[in-house]
Amino acid sequence: MIAAVVDTHTLVWYLSADKRLSDSAMQFLSQIIIDGNQIVISTISLIEIIYLANKGRLAADWPQKVLTLFDGSNTPFMKASVDLDTVKSVASLTDSGIADMPDRIIAATATSLGVPLVTKDRAITASPVKTVW
Repeated sequence: MIAAVVDTHTLVWYLSADKRLSDSAMQFLSQIIIDGNQIVISTISLIEIIYLANKGRLAADWPQKVLTLFDGSNTPFMKASVDLDTVKSVASLTDSGIADMPDRIIAATATSLGVPLVTKDRAITASPVKTVW
């Protein structure tokens, strides 16, 4: 069962055990995995990670590290591409206050799946999107 979507920073902080990830977000994600459920990563986040690595803001091995999350059949991580339901959700978030389009697409992914988005992003947490932090 899909239980949550993570934004790009949450994913990076979770995988690197970064202290910027809140305790409640860490516990929430860990419990999803313990329960055998799935965490969705938008393909927009994968693109952002490539961009951040190219700009030197993440180590060069990050894109490959993240892509290996999808290896095997027992992985708790799954990717979500932008589909028609996500597009419709993006349209519904036009007046949400989420100005950054990649963030809006990630938020729309969570909305279209009917699960919370794990994010610290203030614009998203102030929007109607259900979030966990």
